[in-house]
Amino acid sequence: MKQQKFLIIFIVILVLLNLGTLGFLYFSAPQPPKPPHGDGIEATQGFEASPPSISFKLKEPLSLDDTQVKQIDSIHFAHVKNMRKIDDEFKNYMGKYFALLAAQTYSAGEKDSLQKELIHIHTKKLEASFSNYENIKRILRQDQQKIFSDMLPEITNRIMQRSTAPIPLGRPMPH
Repeated sequence: MKQQKFLIIFIVILVLLNLGTLGFLYFSAPQPPKPPHGDGIEATQGFEASPPSISFKLKEPLSLDDTQVKQIDSIHFAHVKNMRKIDDEFKNYMGKYFALLAAQTYSAGEKDSLQKELIHIHTKKLEASFSNYENIKRILRQDQQKIFSDMLPEITNRIMQRSTAPIPLGRPMPH
């Protein structure tokens, strides 16, 4: 009887230790790093899951001052918001376009109209990206603009990689 009581107490202690360890690991998980210049703009703009601020990537190579960092952050977050809106519009029209395949019949006019709208939306996306970097370039000093121009091939390459990323299959498209 004493041995059984001892084993039960021992098992309870082990369970409590395991729960304590799991709790410690869960609550002490490292937080993602914030840019050193973070001023809370992410939370106020509603971009909790935004990509890292572009000013964080440009600060060192361009020797940005604090005013420029804040201006670039503002431009960047407005751009991200605009691109999300354009992406949602594009997904909506893509859903309508491919829904034609499920329809019994559709007219060539419907198909052409949706294709033109998709091309128009893609053009808006290109114009928005160009305008974003144009706005960033405007706030740079002359010496920074030269460095920024040297960085453009890398920036352009990143844009191209994002625009050609494969679309995951198995997710329903919006209608």
